[in-house]
Formats: sequence, structure tokens, C-alpha cells
Amino acid sequence: MTYTREELAVILLDFFDGLEYKHKREIISSYSNLGDIFNNSQPAVEYVRKNISESAALTVKSCLSNGDYLDFILKKLESRAIKAITFLSKDYPAIFANLPSNPLVIYAKGRVELLNASQKLAIVGSRKTLPFVLKAGESIASELSSSGVVIVSGSAVGGDRCALLGAKESGNVISLLASGHDYVSPQSNRDLVDKIAQNGLVISEYPPETQSAPWRFPMRNRLIAALSDAVLILSGAEDSGTRYTARFAEAYSKRMYAIPYSLGERSGEICNMLIKLGKAQLVEGAEDVANAEGIELKSFNLPDLDEEEMLVLSAIDGSLHIDEIALKTGKKSYEILPILSMLEIKGLVAKGNKNSYTALIKIK
Repeated sequence: MTYTREELAVILLDFFDGLEYKHKREIISSYSNLGDIFNNSQPAVEYVRKNISESAALTVKSCLSNGDYLDFILKKLESRAIKAITFLSKDYPAIFANLPSNPLVIYAKGRVELLNASQKLAIVGSRKTLPFVLKAGESIASELSSSGVVIVSGSAVGGDRCALLGAKESGNVISLLASGHDYVSPQSNRDLVDKIAQNGLVISEYPPETQSAPWRFPMRNRLIAALSDAVLILSGAEDSGTRYTARFAEAYSKRMYAIPYSLGERSGEICNMLIKLGKAQLVEGAEDVANAEGIELKSFNLPDLDEEEMLVLSAIDGSLHIDEIALKTGKKSYEILPILSMLEIKGLVAKGNKNSYTALIKIK
């Protein structure tokens, strides 16, 4: 990987664990040409001596004057197939530059060009997302990503995982970590994140050996909201981490969509609140998002359906109780139960609470 001297200076500074973000920014602003820091380390060293400590200043001086440490960093990145995209790099997303405390470096594995794709949709939800919503979220991510939309999400279980699963085969997917690349939280998603890095893109604003911490997740969520053109909220209780993404999306004037929930369902509190306040548009499937965003969905090849399966699938509009489906089809509930089970196996419907079913694709 080839970097300019200015980019190398940013990467080197970003690897200094002992320097807070504000210190790195002050050092950067003290140079008219940041590449000069390797020939003239005095302004950086004096700043660290004055604002941190003498020992830290000596460390900074040694690392800047000796190329061994920079070589060590570059080899570390290369061994992990990580590209460092600094705020001075051409691939750095322009939207990030306007953020408060914008990332100095984005550490990327995979298809870097996805950062500047023309259509990006964030799909997020809490770890405690209902099974039928997970299936709906995966279906939405699959349909939209197959139509060229880049899906943006985190790396957690629940809403994040279903979005990644839905989009992984298309490769139009970006996963943002709340840690360095060496640490995926939770570890159970490691294989999935590795798959995304092969077909799509995984990014972090932290050097690879940085472990996750509670405060890093809201910070990560600001990037999810900023990077996307719109945000789909799958789930979230009032105190879940999803609320941060929703707040950032509102602050950044992003369009928001939300899945509707039954009254009293705690995992849907944020969704219902956003819809009620008019901050998010109610959606039930990929077609609703596509229509609102002006996305042309690619035709979906239905699996082979017999006449009864087609009848039942066509009857499901939104989320319907099995008795309502029976009434619309003119059949008994016990007659359509095995049909619904087969449609669920084929990935066309999802079973919700209290014998309700949601169609994952609309039949025209």
C-alpha cells in the first residue's frame, strides 16, 4: 500500500495510544504541511511535553525520528490486509469530514469503493429483536442489496446480524466495528464479519488492536448514521443502543424508516415512537423502502408455489393473524397452518407473536 508523507504522519499519530484525539488534532494543526513532522518533530514534541508529560514527549520524538516504528505500523496493517484511509485520502467519505471529532483514520478491509457508493441504507436494531422482525430485516437487506443499495450496519447480534446476513452474498454491505479489527464484538459474529470483509467492507476508526468499550458503541453509531442516506430502524427499547443511531440520524437530517409494532411490545418502543412523532415512515418490507427512496428493485424469482400457497401468500397484507388470513382465503385456520409453515420454510413469510404472520415479499 502506498501512502503520501502526510498520510503516513496521520497514521503514525493515530497509533499513539497516549494521545487523546484533541492532542492529535492540535499537533496536526501546528504544521502547514504535516509531512514535515518527520524532518521537524520539535512542534509536536514541545506540545506533548507541555500538555502531557516529559516521558510522552521523548516517546513521540523517538517514534518520529526513527523510521522503525512507522515500518512496524505499516507491516501490522499489511499483515491484516487493512488499508488506512486518512482524512487527507481521496477515499475518505466527504460526509465524515463535517462531523465533530471526525475520524483521523478509517481502517478498512475489503471493497473501499463502497464508502462512496451512490445509495447507502443503514439497517439497525437492538440485540433483543423478535424472530419475525429478524427475518423481515434479512429479507429487506437481501432485496435492496441485490438491487445495488449498500447496506450499512454494525456487528452485533440481533438487528445488525440480520442486516449483514441479508446483504453478504451481494457484497453490497459495510459493517462498522466499535473496536479495532482484531476484536469483533460479540466474538460469535467473527466468521460473519470475516465473510463481509471478503465480499463487502468492514471498517473501524480505531487501530486494529483496540478493544471495544461501552462508550465506543455510540461513537460508532454516529458513523453508521452519517455514512448512510437513510436509516431503517428494525427494533429498540427506549434504553437500547438503537436510540443513539436514531438521534444521530435525526441530527444529520437523514430520512428514517421504522417497522411497526403491537402496543406494549418493548422491543418496538423506539420504532412506534418515531412513527408516532412523524420522524420515521412506517415500512413493512423492501418495496416500501424502495418506493420512498426511488430504488428500482430487481425482480425476485419466487420459488415454486402451488395454487394454495400462492393464495395464502397473496392474502397476507402487512401482519395478519392466522384467523384473518383464513377469513380472506375462505379456508379454516387448521387448513392454512401447514401452508403457512411451508411458506415460512421457503423464506416468504415470518411468524410473529400470537399466531400472526408477515409476508416478506409482496405479490402483485
